[in-house]
Amino acid sequence: STLNDVARFCLMLSCGGQLPGGVRILQEQTVKDMVGHDWLAMPECIGQQQVTQGTPGVTAKGPFGWNGLGEFGVNADKSALSPDAFEAGEYGYGGIAETFWSVNPDRNLVVLWFTQQVDNHSWSSSVANLWLAARRAVAHAAMPPSLPLTSGASVPQASKTRRRIVGKATAEASASSA
Repeated sequence: STLNDVARFCLMLSCGGQLPGGVRILQEQTVKDMVGHDWLAMPECIGQQQVTQGTPGVTAKGPFGWNGLGEFGVNADKSALSPDAFEAGEYGYGGIAETFWSVNPDRNLVVLWFTQQVDNHSWSSSVANLWLAARRAVAHAAMPPSLPLTSGASVPQASKTRRRIVGKATAEASASSA
């Protein structure tokens, strides 16, 4: 997949299964069933809530759950979260070469962080903490105009704020191509 593919996919999820522009990909209930709750808390699940001692980033210290697409924030007490932990209801996942994404419905925030650095530790300092920087930027940003759908209506909103994508895409040249 490309960064654009993942951005469109995350936007579709954040809009309840519908792309900006009006194309419905999934029913809203399907999206809710996939990402709207911690699957490990379901009675038919034999798993249990996960807790990590954490490394900075997506695996921040504390409890987390899982949904149909990845990790799921379960701790509603924001004061108990490390700054880079998923908030309650936020979900996302990361790949091996530092390709992270998350959707935070409460903040109407989509974060994409795509690099190709297997040995990089992007979360090694507070300056490199993209999750926290994105949250701060959205909290202080002005609202953009609504995205029109083909029918002339606006994208349905879960709250008063608009969704934003904050992302970084980089690639390091290999030694053989230098």
